[in-house]
Amino acid sequence: MTNTFSQVGGKKLYPLTPSQQTMYFMIKYSLHKQVIQVPTSFSVGEKLDFRLLARALNIEIARNDCMRLRFVKENGDIKQYFLPEYKLDGVRCFNFKDEAEMNAFLDGDASTPVRFLKDETFRVYFFSCGDKNGVYLNVCHMVMDAMAVSVFYRDLFAVYRSLKDGAPMPAPLAPFEEHIEKELAYLKSPRFASDAEAVSAYHRRGGMPYYCGIHGPALLLGQRVKKKDPSLTVPSAYDPIHDRSRLYRAHIDGRTAAEMLDFCKRNAVAPETLIQCGFRLHASHINGDINDTFMMVLCGRRATRKERNMGGCLAQPFMTRVKYSGETTFMQLLEECSAVRTELYRHKDFPYLSSRRIQQDIYGLSSAQGPSFMMYTWLPVGTRTEGLTVPSEFNGYNLGRYVMPMYAFSFESGEDGGIDIVYMYRTNLISDANVRSLHANAVRYITAGIAAPETTVAELCSDR
Repeated sequence: MTNTFSQVGGKKLYPLTPSQQTMYFMIKYSLHKQVIQVPTSFSVGEKLDFRLLARALNIEIARNDCMRLRFVKENGDIKQYFLPEYKLDGVRCFNFKDEAEMNAFLDGDASTPVRFLKDETFRVYFFSCGDKNGVYLNVCHMVMDAMAVSVFYRDLFAVYRSLKDGAPMPAPLAPFEEHIEKELAYLKSPRFASDAEAVSAYHRRGGMPYYCGIHGPALLLGQRVKKKDPSLTVPSAYDPIHDRSRLYRAHIDGRTAAEMLDFCKRNAVAPETLIQCGFRLHASHINGDINDTFMMVLCGRRATRKERNMGGCLAQPFMTRVKYSGETTFMQLLEECSAVRTELYRHKDFPYLSSRRIQQDIYGLSSAQGPSFMMYTWLPVGTRTEGLTVPSEFNGYNLGRYVMPMYAFSFESGEDGGIDIVYMYRTNLISDANVRSLHANAVRYITAGIAAPETTVAELCSDR
């Protein structure tokens, strides 16, 4: 199958892939343009030669073709092309006096839009803060998803180590450009139509979904009164206007995290599945034990070694719905969450926006109505990266604006071998107390569940 591509300045123009279209959809219907960027940092507990790191960064830009991706409007549509080469003249370096000053500055940059239509697809800084020395990257989400950010940090430090030690360069990264052509070909393939049928059947199977907000039932009950519809189960939870957000960084200690990860290994359960079970149990309980929970889980869509060694934006949300009863055991709930995950992964290439439209058409939902109480992802960012022999630390920052109720991501922490969970939440809907309660109860349910997997949901969520 062939595609017809336009040209600009002798460069091939590609349409956005489905994953990129999902990200652009968020900015298209938001007043605030920072909603589609990924601000993170990666630091190590050793002194870095920032001049050498700047050389490594330019080598990384040459190795990692998504960093040479640029966007342009053509007849009202966003198109993309690759620069053959690009180099930074220099990188700003900051020396912060403490973590509070560092986080304030980086949160400020995170909430400043990356002007992706003006040839700014990322910003990068180097920094020192006490014993920590590292790199901050704020990148357009259409250029890198969170998995690609992990690839960037891993490869950048591997290149840096090669320069410092006079060693051979790490193996080349896979080109994102080839993957774009593969994604676009899928949209015209028989598999696309087959996936559409499977996704439609998935949405129809459970009937009208139910919104279990982590702020409790107040939003749903209020809209039932306002719309004079006592049967309403999906409120207008998305808000592109009142979208101010706050960030809460939480931690699971090393001992508890070790127990969780060991349980996952022994039972062949993904860590993201275990943690989302805790979220689901909390959301269900504070909404009157409505055991029909709906949340979005971000799928990295990187199944092959080549894909795991490639930049670019491949990730997209899965609308995961899990129904259970009070007599369901914790282990059975885990198995059901895993089964839903496996089922959707079979159709991982089917575009989220197409899946969302199917759901809207089936149930007559508006663009503002959404049954998902949060979006969540587990990031495979280890506590050490390639070639480093010292502990490292990964972190995320506050966009300042977010249209959905909440986005949370978790990863292994370099501090004590624990797990960090970063929660970004819309403040007009969710309070600080709501988030602290979500985290505390999710961890409580998880630790109780892994200690006694045959405990029922009703027993776990008992307030006695």
